[in-house]
Amino acid sequence: MNKITKFLALCAMLIASVSIASATPITGSVAIGGTDTFTSTGISFDPSTGIVLAATDNMSPFRFFTAALQSFSFDSSAIGTKVFSVSNVLDTLYFTISSIVSSSVSSSGSSPTLAVSGTGTFYEVNNRTGANVYTPTSGLFSLTSSTTGITSFQLVSTAVTPEPNSLLLLGTGLVGAACMLFRRRRLAI
Repeated sequence: MNKITKFLALCAMLIASVSIASATPITGSVAIGGTDTFTSTGISFDPSTGIVLAATDNMSPFRFFTAALQSFSFDSSAIGTKVFSVSNVLDTLYFTISSIVSSSVSSSGSSPTLAVSGTGTFYEVNNRTGANVYTPTSGLFSLTSSTTGITSFQLVSTAVTPEPNSLLLLGTGLVGAACMLFRRRRLAI
């Protein structure tokens, strides 16, 4: 009975490791357009909505939906700001800022231009349950604006998606090794 218990425990560990390895990140990019006003220290969206103009991979179901935009400063107070959120019938996608890497206002002629970039985390949650649909995923953002007040907000996931075949091969090898170990121990007795 003790050997069967050990074998079942080993199988449970293998199953747990495969489920951890198969966590699905958010992949792709999303581009949002809107209107704003800015200074050298922050940006304000007016109205506080924009449109998802383009979206790829996991984020493509949100294309052409209205996005809520949150104004923010270009200092440490921006950390944790949910800078955009967009909902479709099933899920809500949003991005929170982790850091502002650079921000600059340049004047070429009479029209100042804003360029801000940073890092953050993408989340996608189910609207009914509130549970994560995908694993929260690191991403990059870049925001540009000019005196015309048109914002171009580009967000890109930095997730590296594991190959399903590689995970399957790894899992099969681990199960095979566990079976061989179990058989050797059984024959040794």
